[in-house]
Amino acid sequence: MIAKIKTKMKFLPTVEWGQVLNVPTIVESPVSFELEVKKAIPMGDGSDIFLCLIRNVTQDEKLPDMEVPFTERLMKAAPVFAPGEDTYSTIDGRYHGKWGEPMKNVANIKE
Repeated sequence: MIAKIKTKMKFLPTVEWGQVLNVPTIVESPVSFELEVKKAIPMGDGSDIFLCLIRNVTQDEKLPDMEVPFTERLMKAAPVFAPGEDTYSTIDGRYHGKWGEPMKNVANIKE
């Protein structure tokens, strides 16, 4: 299982630039938000809160289709959570690494 996780963490997504903002978006993502940071609030403990405007949203065409059952659309969206721990996981419980690990794998992406 550990080898499978390490292999998954080496996956480099396809990056393209946003349609509205000059920000990177991930092609394979079923939902992508282009966010404009309006204010950064330092919390003093090494973390920050960002207040953003949503400038654009792209999504898989099946996600807003109300004819498709909600649970099917939810699984297609495949959200990743970090619920109060220092790890990412999917809605169905699959582990996606610790905070910061995915970023180590995208360090070579160029503008």
